[in-house]
Amino acid sequence: MTPEKLEKTLGECAQRIRDRFKVAPLRMSEYDRSRRDFVRGGGSGGAAEHVLWMAEEAQRLVKLGKVEKAFRWLGFVQCFLWMMNTCSIEDLKTMSRPEDPTAG
Repeated sequence: MTPEKLEKTLGECAQRIRDRFKVAPLRMSEYDRSRRDFVRGGGSGGAAEHVLWMAEEAQRLVKLGKVEKAFRWLGFVQCFLWMMNTCSIEDLKTMSRPEDPTAG
């Protein structure tokens, strides 16, 4: 996956989180830990807010040349999308596939 495709994939993940959970990004250090409602009752609690922040921050990491870290964060973001039934594994594979089938 090229850095450009990585950035685009992270953007698609972020949009799916915004569409499904109607949240704004929130860094974990800014999260009110007294709420303690991460992923309870089928909702996302603060998890969706934090994962949205991660997806947006990972796009910034790509621009800074920190591609390996951005790839790790993409894996975490995609796992969240799958666990919350927002995307199927096939959806995520398609999202990550090169746009040009002859590209590596």
